[in-house]
Amino acid sequence: MDELNFDINTLKISDIGEKKLVSFITEKIGFENFSNEFNGFKEIWDDAAVLDLGDFYLTFTSDILIEKYHFPSWLTYCSYGFKAVSVNMSDLAAMGSKPVGIIISLSLPGNLSIDSFDQLLDGIVHACNYYNVPLIGGDTNEGNEIIISPTVIGKNKKNEILYKYGFKKGDLLAITGPIGFSALAFQFYETKKTDLTNALITEFAFDESKIFEDILKKIELPFGKIEEGQFLSKFSSVSAATDISDGLASELGEMINENRKFNQTIEVNKNVFNKSKSNKNEFNKNKSNKNSFDPNYLKNGLITIGDYDDIYNFHPKNFGFRVYENRIPFIKEIKRLSKILNKNYLNVLFNFGEDFELVFTVDKNNIDEFKKKYESKFPPCYVIGEVTDSDLIELELMDGSTKILNPKGYEHFKD
Repeated sequence: MDELNFDINTLKISDIGEKKLVSFITEKIGFENFSNEFNGFKEIWDDAAVLDLGDFYLTFTSDILIEKYHFPSWLTYCSYGFKAVSVNMSDLAAMGSKPVGIIISLSLPGNLSIDSFDQLLDGIVHACNYYNVPLIGGDTNEGNEIIISPTVIGKNKKNEILYKYGFKKGDLLAITGPIGFSALAFQFYETKKTDLTNALITEFAFDESKIFEDILKKIELPFGKIEEGQFLSKFSSVSAATDISDGLASELGEMINENRKFNQTIEVNKNVFNKSKSNKNEFNKNKSNKNSFDPNYLKNGLITIGDYDDIYNFHPKNFGFRVYENRIPFIKEIKRLSKILNKNYLNVLFNFGEDFELVFTVDKNNIDEFKKKYESKFPPCYVIGEVTDSDLIELELMDGSTKILNPKGYEHFKD
């Protein structure tokens, strides 16, 4: 575990956080266990695992929700159920998948009333009906709090699937809708006071019922952008996508990391290569041209960097994003509301998450045609930036200065 740079004998999970924990798991298991050669999985590190079934792909994803961490006390049980399904559907949306089935496992306290459980089930059923996906199985068990663990299954045509990687310098960066309002909604509920409510009413000339109605929609009924994702997957000019669940900065950081793996230039050290018969045979079996190397061969685990450092020279390309503050939708409103709530507006926009919009890249030469077709079916999407080769997430502020954003968002075990 040297690559992860921590001592497993002294640290706790809370010391490393979710992302390093996942890296620990994948390194422990080994990439080679998931290569095409063994079981047909084309991709396992994206928003969903992708299984190649010949004529089409099946996608699989699972996201567990725990009452203590994911469901504030003021949410209804119906919202618990709806949100649990939507969070998982958002991952399928990021892949451009059509949902075909859902399995849900539940851990429930024995003292939960049947009426409360009925409301939770109503939320699940309502969400399944909304996404037109059948509930095909699951499990129940007893626990100290409500835990909902859905596994959703999707389907894609082989030429209509989205990944976090595949973009190039010059592509435009876009989002399917406004971000930041979910963060503000949560903060509003957590700090709800009479003077705060009055300030909002005065600032925006809304009546109180209107404020609560708008906020409630953002929190109680989050929607995964399934139709939008399927639409994006049909356009070859859309090069990559993911959903904004943990914060835009975090998602952009993951896209950069995945794209770096996908776009490695790999050279063969011929002097060493020709001396190793086994490595030479392995390479020839998969690639006839010794001077080039398919990035998917590395990415899917047939070759790992550490095993062949003396034979292959790996040169990751740099990718980054430049986001323009003045292109972020409703930026003035976000700033004003953040100030009233005494929150940093950049944290609200980039680090909180739970927006469940899609962020995607698209070829700049096709943006006009794309937007025209997209906006004939859906509310406007917003071009907020572009792909660079900076290896950074840069935010150009209103005054023309640039701020470097850390790829940080919500992270389990740490936040």
